Amino acid sequence: MFTCDERFEMAAEVAAGSSVFNAIVDSLETAQRVATVMTANSTHYPGQMTCLPLNNMRPKQYRYPDSDDARPLIEKLQFDHKLLGVMQHVFGNTLICRTLDVAVRVAKSGFNCVTLEGDQVSKHGGMSGGYHDKRQNRLRLQSNISAKQQELSDVEANLSEVKSQLNAIDTKMAKVLQELSGMETRQTRHKDEYEARKSEVRALTKEQAAVTHALTEKEKMLADVQSCIKANQSKIDSLLAEMNSDLQSQLAEDERQLLVSLEFEIEDCQSELKRCISTKAELGKRKQTFESLLEEDLNKRKEQLQQVLDDVSVEQQVRDVDLLRHENEQLESVIKDLKNRLADLRSSEENLTKKLADLLKSLEKKKQEESELETEIQDRQKLFDKKASKRAVLLTKEQEHVKKIRQLGSLPAEAFDKYVREPMRDLVRILQRTNSELRKYAHVNQRALDQFQTFSEEQEKLRERCAEMDQSLESINELLETLEHRKYEQVDFTFRQVAKYFEEVFKELVPEGSGRLVMRRRDPAAVMASQAESGILASSGILSQRSIPETELLSGVAIQVTFGESETMRDMQQLSGGQKSLVALTLVFAIQRCDPAPFYLFDEVDAALDPKHRSAVGTMIGRLSENAQFITTTFCPELLDSAHCFYGVSYANKISTIHPVEKEGAYDFVQEGMVPS
Repeated sequence: MFTCDERFEMAAEVAAGSSVFNAIVDSLETAQRVATVMTANSTHYPGQMTCLPLNNMRPKQYRYPDSDDARPLIEKLQFDHKLLGVMQHVFGNTLICRTLDVAVRVAKSGFNCVTLEGDQVSKHGGMSGGYHDKRQNRLRLQSNISAKQQELSDVEANLSEVKSQLNAIDTKMAKVLQELSGMETRQTRHKDEYEARKSEVRALTKEQAAVTHALTEKEKMLADVQSCIKANQSKIDSLLAEMNSDLQSQLAEDERQLLVSLEFEIEDCQSELKRCISTKAELGKRKQTFESLLEEDLNKRKEQLQQVLDDVSVEQQVRDVDLLRHENEQLESVIKDLKNRLADLRSSEENLTKKLADLLKSLEKKKQEESELETEIQDRQKLFDKKASKRAVLLTKEQEHVKKIRQLGSLPAEAFDKYVREPMRDLVRILQRTNSELRKYAHVNQRALDQFQTFSEEQEKLRERCAEMDQSLESINELLETLEHRKYEQVDFTFRQVAKYFEEVFKELVPEGSGRLVMRRRDPAAVMASQAESGILASSGILSQRSIPETELLSGVAIQVTFGESETMRDMQQLSGGQKSLVALTLVFAIQRCDPAPFYLFDEVDAALDPKHRSAVGTMIGRLSENAQFITTTFCPELLDSAHCFYGVSYANKISTIHPVEKEGAYDFVQEGMVPS
């Protein structure tokens, strides 16, 4: 309903008190309806609530004092103007003051005053205050609650926005999945085409290699044939030259036959030459055909396939598909998480609705059962009262009859069965006759036998208890001996530890000296004499040294120290005040090493020490502060060398004030006795 600066939150909370949680309503009718609802549902709305109706609140005019040290608290609050009457009712008579002295002075003029620290002065003279934990400030907590509620509404708005985004993402996902399916289809088609083209390229490459190999072989054969033709042509030319020569007539018969055979061979060679030329021409044509096929068809086909491969770019398509698939998986995970959260919220809402309905039904059923039980309880209470009154009468009669039976003493067993079937008239007559006979023996103790049996049973029980007590006494004595022994061991162990650390700490504080702890013991004979005088005996009835506990022989601890190498050991009674203080600090530090504590408070422990020993004590405190916290008060500068934080305490106007200071300011504070400005 209102806000204020953080500095005035504590003052506003203290001034308002319990009114902070009052409810503001528009009219008395609304307040009555609220009270009716709370009364009808007292189990859900326990306690009480104060309502402030706006139509009954009238702003009241106050004449505030004109002072800068005391201002109306309502001026520091920000609120809606229609709530002015309520604000005047709660905060109108309260002033916020600079100090407590100003609050005491201003309160005399008829105003409630409060300071920034939360100290309150009533106009009637009462004062209240003390430490207020700012972390538990109710106004701040209420503002935090409002902020959290706003955050909750923002989260709900974000949830609706996320739902809309989720729907958009679903639509986008559907498009992406459709595009992805199309791309996968195209990828599959391109991959099939790529494989077909790749197989064609491999087949053409093999065919080209075979053609190239055959062409090479044919070229080799052509070269051989051409060389052979050239050799035969030269041979033919030489033979023709011989044939045309004039020496033909001069040839012998065998030479002529050889010439004829050579002519036949020439014809054969010429026919073979024609056949080789025709073969060469055919091979040239085939070569040109293959070359044209390779250049015009196969190379173009290869370029087309390479262009298709470049266009397809399968690896890039695979990477794009993987990227889209990864994005699809991320979007699916986000959608799945959002759907799960939405389903959880819906399920929790449905469960809460069902639980609420079940609770309402069970509440109505319980109320009906409660009314029925109340009616039944009232009926049974009436019946119980009747039975109780009847029972009281019967108990009174029973006690009277029991008393009469006890006066008769012990009865034989047949007395309980002999007269069961006798009529009441005969029993009365027998009773009268028996009473007249009993009057003759009125002086005899009729309960002697019962008393004897009772006393015998009690005697037996007392003997059993005596035996049990003896056994318990023996167990207790054994336990006491064990505990005494353990106590002595623990005391001795602790003393040895403290004595060891005492020597070490004293050596650190006084390097040229030494100290020790000595356990003092009493004379056993004197202890036995004192026990004999006080009536304490051993379990055997004879005093002995073994019957004396070891702890009873310990009389105390003595401290012996020396502050110089040539000095003799001195007791505490022989030391000065400063030396006693140093020994006491040594004992404290020795115990601290034996059983460390987390916190220590020293109040001017260095007052009686000289500067040298103050410095040693300060050094030791600084070293021990790594594992514990030390707070010391001092008027000497030596302890400040090892300190980490410094506070100065000043006293003015009957008020003590603590001021955090720096190290140099602490030195000045100690030397001058005041906080530097």
